[in-house]
Amino acid sequence: MVDDFFKNVSNSSLPPVYREVQYFASNPVVLFSYAVFIAAMIFLVYEMIDLSSKKKPSLPLVLPLIILGVIFIITLYSRLIVEVTPFELRFKLVPFMIKYKLVELKEIERCEAVVYRPIAEYGGWGIRCGRGGTRAYNVSGNEGVVVKLKNGKQFLLGSKNKEELQRSIERPI
Repeated sequence: MVDDFFKNVSNSSLPPVYREVQYFASNPVVLFSYAVFIAAMIFLVYEMIDLSSKKKPSLPLVLPLIILGVIFIITLYSRLIVEVTPFELRFKLVPFMIKYKLVELKEIERCEAVVYRPIAEYGGWGIRCGRGGTRAYNVSGNEGVVVKLKNGKQFLLGSKNKEELQRSIERPI
């Protein structure tokens, strides 16, 4: 009877047994870049005011100001959401992934909690590609879970609770 219930329920509608949300803003490198962005934005605004008071065009400074503002806002609101349900692992990096990437737990061969070097191994944080084609989805820190699929592919999910995430993937409720 319980099995019949789960057959009729969409896997995506089941509540997660594990959920973690991480923000780019908690990354020390990003926090430092925020200080640089804010200083650059203040400088650009000051220069625009100075140029306009001298009756000179300040339009060339508008584009860098807009670009810095967009980058600042995107990183401020970026977050990695990882969820494990009894049947699937789902994750997305907002705003770069519109839909969750879904992996059925039965497709997973194994997973391993790891400490890694984000810059050396993957070139930083975000959606990155490492050696051997391993994709990483991370926003901060240097801990995560490497998920190896039965089809030979693998990917890394950054996590502040790597052991708990690994247990949730290996033994769903």
